[in-house]
Amino acid sequence: MRRYVPYIAVAVLLPVVFLAPLVYKNWQKSRRERFIAETLQTVRQLDALSHEEALSRLTLNVPKGAVTFLFTGNTQGNLEPCGCYEGQSGGVARRATLVEQFRNADLPFLLVDAGLWLKPEPVPTEAWGNADSELERLKFQTYLRAMAQMEYHAATPSREDRRWGETFLFNALAEANLPVVSTVPLHSPMFPRHRLVNVGKTTVALLGAWETDASFEQVKASIQEAVNEVSEKADLVALLSSLGPALEAQLAREVDGLDLILSAAGGRRETVRFPSAATQREPQTIDGTLLAGSTEGGKTLGFAQWRGEGGWETGQITMTAEVPPHPLVAALVEGFYQQVADESKYHVAGKRLFAQEALENEPHNSFIGSTACQSCHQEEYEQWETTAHAAAYHTLLRAQRQFYPDCVACHVTGFGYETGFQIGKPDRQHLGEVGCETCHGPGRLHVSNPKASNTRAKVETKLCQQCHNEEHHPGFLQVAQHLRPKVDHTETLRNIKQVL
Repeated sequence: MRRYVPYIAVAVLLPVVFLAPLVYKNWQKSRRERFIAETLQTVRQLDALSHEEALSRLTLNVPKGAVTFLFTGNTQGNLEPCGCYEGQSGGVARRATLVEQFRNADLPFLLVDAGLWLKPEPVPTEAWGNADSELERLKFQTYLRAMAQMEYHAATPSREDRRWGETFLFNALAEANLPVVSTVPLHSPMFPRHRLVNVGKTTVALLGAWETDASFEQVKASIQEAVNEVSEKADLVALLSSLGPALEAQLAREVDGLDLILSAAGGRRETVRFPSAATQREPQTIDGTLLAGSTEGGKTLGFAQWRGEGGWETGQITMTAEVPPHPLVAALVEGFYQQVADESKYHVAGKRLFAQEALENEPHNSFIGSTACQSCHQEEYEQWETTAHAAAYHTLLRAQRQFYPDCVACHVTGFGYETGFQIGKPDRQHLGEVGCETCHGPGRLHVSNPKASNTRAKVETKLCQQCHNEEHHPGFLQVAQHLRPKVDHTETLRNIKQVL
């Protein structure tokens, strides 16, 4: 019997030796996946009410004469959630449904917007002429029409919204038939200084302020003058503003008779004159004036309800998939995307990834497709085929956004470069998906003469962030080190030779 002991031991231990690393690796992977899911869920959770909770709070046990402000701002050109992750909130079609629900609930309210309808950063045009500008204009006009469809009572543009000049802005607002108010800047005679709106038996005066070259004293004087003009006619005075938190707080302290400031300045870029705000500013009361801000990207619908002696009730309302899109506004948004799909002049717009990297700027280099890498890097190629990167373009096809440049850039290889992917060009379909050259650089030089100097062997996380940013992948930095094994070719099961 003893002579069989070694054989029995080998028979028992061999599976253990072989399976233990695999079991441990799978346990590690499961633990990592759980950490990623829990972290992203926490990061992406909005401090906001569901539409059912908000409707209940604003309609039940509300004192007679209460006035509700529904407000937006800081939408930054987002007509709809980008769709990059589940549970996203926002979109003008869902917003329109919420507004309709409040109207059907017989709730007296004012619907207002405080500006920042465009992304604050300048639109890059150096590579593709005016295509970016034309696409942004079309999206801008679509957003104004969507607000008009929802019957906004008043809106105030921001300095960023004046990107193409006051004449274009005025014409776009007039075409959309959107009511505008502009107390500041002092040099905008095209818009009224204030609007008076009756909400039930309450008269509300709406003022508007956006960035100007005037001094704070001039801004304050202009707003105080407007407040004085309406003080005998209005029961409440509200200011729609994109001036920024510092100036808005100062106005609350120094302007008499101002009841409410609704700000679009949360999450905006920082300037010397107008300091930056947090992504979502918490409501606060300063010397009797309530200050409340919008969420970045139009993710929520804000509310501020005046309850007389009961003070203010404030909050944000989510617009997740549980809120169905309003058919009329959804058709407006789809019309925008259809026009982009139909007109090739829009197809060359969009951002160019890694524009500062040496490999992308090498004049003799070019994109050739991932299959060219396969012969030398078979194992890495097969592992790439199992990743989400390898199906990135197909997600656009399913969403029918394969013609929209802002989406295409991060779902293909080399978009914006002469030899990279181009929308609607059949001979560039081999560059669909996020292929090897997206991370490692154009491959022509490396394939013809493989050297470490003509490829990007080590990919820094900062490059990933050009697509995996806070807009499209919030929480990415918190989990980046756990996500990298999915795509950096290290997550492969060892075969028996490697184990033994």
